[in-house]
Amino acid sequence: MKSALMLFIIVVLLLKTVYSQPPPPLKQCIAQVGTSDQCKCKMTDDGSVIDITSLGVANAPKFKDVEGSDGYKYSYDPCNSFSEGGCQDSAMCRTSGELQTTIGEAGHMEYQYDMSTKNVIVAYIAREGPRIAVSEVELICDPTACKPTFEAIGVQQEFLYKFKLTSVCACANSCTESGPMNCHDGSGGAIGGGTIVIIIAIVGIVLYITAGVLYQKIRNNATGADLIPNKDLWKSMPGLIKGGFLFVFSKCLPNRARYTSTN
Repeated sequence: MKSALMLFIIVVLLLKTVYSQPPPPLKQCIAQVGTSDQCKCKMTDDGSVIDITSLGVANAPKFKDVEGSDGYKYSYDPCNSFSEGGCQDSAMCRTSGELQTTIGEAGHMEYQYDMSTKNVIVAYIAREGPRIAVSEVELICDPTACKPTFEAIGVQQEFLYKFKLTSVCACANSCTESGPMNCHDGSGGAIGGGTIVIIIAIVGIVLYITAGVLYQKIRNNATGADLIPNKDLWKSMPGLIKGGFLFVFSKCLPNRARYTSTN
């Protein structure tokens, strides 16, 4: 009986200890909004930084008149303000026919961390008439997206707009104010299989000639043209190549009919 009572007390104390612990703080990305660092934020868990400063274009939208799934057109600059028609000092501008409306102001930015997608969301705020408009841009990390892409999902509900920005700069510690620190999009600079074969062949020939020359020099005390390894083979190479071509072409050409004249 005492053992059961003691076990019950221990379980109660353990449960109390577990549930009395404060919950871990929510993961956030904190930015110094209103300063020159407003276009980057720091994660509260590991101190990593997401910097979209370099995605901005001075005095013009980085993305202009992007067609949204809602039928509107959107112009957007991640960091700098721009003016376009009726949109003045905007970060996000919506165009409907001849009417242009600012739905996100540069400098009025808030950062959020979406636990479900594991992505940072930048919210641009603007006053649209008597109401506050919010444009949420989800930053999607793609280490190969050296050139950013912008997708306009558009209006979700009244005064709420959603977008997606895919870039290497959406990845932690990947960009500075000058741009990506290390970005390879795979579109250039990759060495193909044929190039690798050619490189291996050239290196092999160079090593063969070098080793052959050294061998002839040291072992046979050769000089001049005699330093070339297998000299007789290389001298006969043009004739062998010519013979090979003639053999191939003779097989490819049609057989010629031969006639014998009889009198």
